Order: sequence, then structure tokens, then C-alpha cells
Amino acid sequence: MAKYNESVAETIVSLIEDDFCSVAEICRVTGISRKTFYCWKETVPGLAKEIFDAECRREDRIRQMLYSSLKKRLDGHMMVEEKETFLPDELEPEKLVLQSKVIRRKYCLPDLKTIKLLLDRQDRIALSKKNEEDIPEEMDIHIIDTTTPTDIENEITEHIEESEIVPAEEKESLVDDPEEAEAKIMLDRLYRLKAERIRTIKASNNHPIFSPAGKRGKKRRK
Repeated sequence: MAKYNESVAETIVSLIEDDFCSVAEICRVTGISRKTFYCWKETVPGLAKEIFDAECRREDRIRQMLYSSLKKRLDGHMMVEEKETFLPDELEPEKLVLQSKVIRRKYCLPDLKTIKLLLDRQDRIALSKKNEEDIPEEMDIHIIDTTTPTDIENEITEHIEESEIVPAEEKESLVDDPEEAEAKIMLDRLYRLKAERIRTIKASNNHPIFSPAGKRGKKRRK
């Protein structure tokens, strides 16, 4: 490994900051190996900080160049073209003499693609911030059905009691109104449903309940 040299270290810092050189290019210019470069960076006091500061200044320069180029694309800029024509001298044919010089100035319009790209980016950023602000706290909503068979039976009974149930003999004497006939059919269905429900409840109440403990007790008595 080469011995540390202050002038070589200054050259390294200058190449990083001014010439945008990579580590391989720095090693080739200064004549040191990559191992020597990283060893100096780790062992020499203050060299790592100088290299870091040089990289920061380089990044700032690159950022300024990018902003300047982007500003030209957004605002538009004037482009200057120069064209020079040279001809051989009459007295000295080997010598070239400026014959004419043409300067053209051309105004370049703002780049619409760049403008659209920046606008889309700003819209995405604004939309993401708005969505983050508008997100409400999570709320768990539980809907519990508290309706029981007894409640259903009571509703049917109340509906039937409020309505007039007409016997079968009197139905024939009433006026044939379609709406009234349909209402009577629905009432009949409700009445049959109530009767069937009552029979089901009575049958379930009269059904004997099986008790495993009682059965085991009988076996023990035997």
C-alpha cells in the first residue's frame, strides 16, 4: 500500500468535487489502488469528512444545473446559432480567411412534455396528501338481529286483529273488487301462517327432553 501523501489527498478531493470522477477514475489519475483509497479514507483523520463534503458540494452543483435546465424548458429560451465561412486567401492560398459570419437567434418554446410531467407529479402529491387527511378512523359497526320467533308471532297476531277476517260464507256476498280480494287472500295466508306457527310451538313444547344423566341413572339402578 502506498504511503499517504497530502497532495494526493487534495487531488482526490478536487477530482470528486470538480470533475465528477468515480473511484476508479480517481485511482487511475492518482496512481493508487482502490484498496489504498479506501484504507486512507478509513484511517487518515479528516479525509473521510473532506470527501463527504466534496460529494455534498458536487450534489449541490448537479442539482443547480438540473434546476437551471428545467427552468429553460418551462420558460422557453433563446438559442443562438453561429455559422462562419472561411475561404483561402488570394495572396496566401494556404491561409484561410473569414469570408462571412451568420448569427441566427431562435426562440425555443416551453417544452409541453416537461410541463405536463411536473403538473402530473404535483397532482399526485397533492392527491396523496388529501387522501391522508381525509381518511377517517376505522369504525366497526355490528348489526345484531334481536327478533325472536315470539316477536314474529306477536306481529302476525296484531296484524290479524287489526284487520277484519271475513268468514268463507260472507266472502261470496261481497263486491268483487280486485284490490280487496287480494287483501283478503293475504289475510288468509297470514292466518294460516299463525296457526301453523302455533302448532309447531305446541309440538316442540310437548316433545320429551332426552336426559343422558337420567339414562345412566337407570342403568346403575339395574
